[in-house]
Amino acid sequence: MSKKTLRNSVVEAKDLGRSDQPSHILEPTDQLAEPRRQKFARIATFVRSHLVLIGVIVVLPLVGIGIFAKSGWLPSTDPLNGQRTGWFGKALPKNASSSWNPFAAPLPTPTPQLSKEYVYAGSRMLAVVDANANETPPADLAVWRPSSGTWYVYNLVTSAWTSYAWGNSTDTPVQGDFDGDGKTDFAVFRPSTNVWWIATSGNSSYYTVTFGASGDIPAVADFDGDGRTDVAVFRPSTGVWYISRSSDSGTTTVTYGVNNDIPTPRDYDGDGKADISVWRPLPLPSHTSEAPTRPHSR
Repeated sequence: MSKKTLRNSVVEAKDLGRSDQPSHILEPTDQLAEPRRQKFARIATFVRSHLVLIGVIVVLPLVGIGIFAKSGWLPSTDPLNGQRTGWFGKALPKNASSSWNPFAAPLPTPTPQLSKEYVYAGSRMLAVVDANANETPPADLAVWRPSSGTWYVYNLVTSAWTSYAWGNSTDTPVQGDFDGDGKTDFAVFRPSTNVWWIATSGNSSYYTVTFGASGDIPAVADFDGDGRTDVAVFRPSTGVWYISRSSDSGTTTVTYGVNNDIPTPRDYDGDGKADISVWRPLPLPSHTSEAPTRPHSR
């Protein structure tokens, strides 16, 4: 596909089976207290990590009280597909030489490709990605072409293109795992009728949902934590979110945000449920500088 044909396309990327939450830190001095958030002045953010151990002495007590599913796991549930994910962390002596042979069970044998080394508070630590990372392919790159209503998906594993006609030029493309099968579904929101057209990947069928009003912005995510993406909109004129819960077909309304805010729902705290959030663009520079106001509290 040439650069010219992609010029008027809308680029979308979706990562199935990965989490981008910042880690928590649990130090041996915490005596198994609830993990607290720390500023990362000397350690890189751990992708897909929810807990980092500094000192292996804390591992066995955590296993004993059931926090770990198995020795070495840092468990969490992926909100997109419901699979358990996590990291294994092993503290290394400060001056220890790098090695790729920490004990592996229940993980795959660590290799440089699966392992990353970090430094925190003077201690070195080797983190090994869990087995699910091998089984979960990287995100597919997709574009939606409004002129034809066609999705073009590039599989990064097979290097193959596929296309799927779904939508028309006035639709808004949205994507999410609406049927909970761990795969992103093609979907569009039609502002002229407030109808959602969702093509499910699980059984090659589609369904429609009428939800929203003129001027609403689609803001889909898994708000109820059932592993399925919920149909949702943000209404800029009132700052109200309307969420159609897939778990029980009920509706949640939350006032959070103001006009011109951009909805950015994500699972920021790692509890398996998407959080309501907005990004507020800064106003144009002026002679008087003011800090941006906070969104309306829930």
